[in-house]
Amino acid sequence: MIDTVRLPRWLRLARYPDYLRRVYAWTIGRACLALQRVAFGPGMQLLGVPIVSVERGASMSIGERVILCSDSRDTALGVSRPVILRAMLPGAQLVIGDDCALSGTTVCAAQSVTIGQRCLFGADSIVTDTDFHPLEPQGRWSAPIEQAARRPVRIGSDVFVGARAIVLKGVTIGDGAVVAAGAVVTRDVPAGAVVAGNPARQLRGGQVNRP
Repeated sequence: MIDTVRLPRWLRLARYPDYLRRVYAWTIGRACLALQRVAFGPGMQLLGVPIVSVERGASMSIGERVILCSDSRDTALGVSRPVILRAMLPGAQLVIGDDCALSGTTVCAAQSVTIGQRCLFGADSIVTDTDFHPLEPQGRWSAPIEQAARRPVRIGSDVFVGARAIVLKGVTIGDGAVVAAGAVVTRDVPAGAVVAGNPARQLRGGQVNRP
């Protein structure tokens, strides 16, 4: 067992790992965002370093006071991966509004993903506007993502997406809605509604939008 009192003074910073890792995340994380040409507002908190990629010709913007939590030490449930934000094709747009918080969340935009203000995303939740691969087995392994179906995703303001929930292509979620933990959302969610299950079904509030 190492007695830190006997370590050289310059090594005693090891007694303050939270401080050091926050400085590291702030420095490296912001550098990564800048290198990927991501526009972000003031007050952003990076808890751990996110994974961010923006294809040439695509765009990504992050609003003010957004929290991106990529470290299990900073959230009660923990996360199995860092926050992952991807704008994957030329012309794709990914927009995250002010005062949102994402914990180990993956957001992939091949066309358009728009998230409003004050949204909360639980641990390891996923939002994507593409199937990534064609549904037909022929050529599925080798087909580029351009051949996969994709439709815009729109998430309103004050939405809560629970841990490990998945929001799939073409979905619109209204303001103030709640997506329960583990839900798989394949159709629109009315404002103020609560949905749960796989596929997600409405439990209360709002009006169900039938396909």
